[in-house]
Amino acid sequence: MNIPEKHQAETSAADVRPSFRPLTAIEQQQEEDLLWAATAPEVQRHLGQLVVVHKKRVVAVGSDRGALLRQAADLEKCPWSELVVEVVPPDGLWEPPH
Repeated sequence: MNIPEKHQAETSAADVRPSFRPLTAIEQQQEEDLLWAATAPEVQRHLGQLVVVHKKRVVAVGSDRGALLRQAADLEKCPWSELVVEVVPPDGLWEPPH
């Protein structure tokens, strides 16, 4: 069965590749905050807690995600959706069993 050239062009490999858009400024900041929070001592010292980060600063720590985001958004004067929440595992969580 021959597929007309018109239809072949419509289903080329270029058409099935995903296209990505550049990150917005807020998304870029969130990515930077996440990367920073993963290793920053000021974040990682809060074992077993949720840590809200904004612009590479710890702005709230606790266990109630909703309350932390509201508190941090009020403090930072930004929408909660611009904030990053890092989950810091409790001490010993990554140790292999003995």
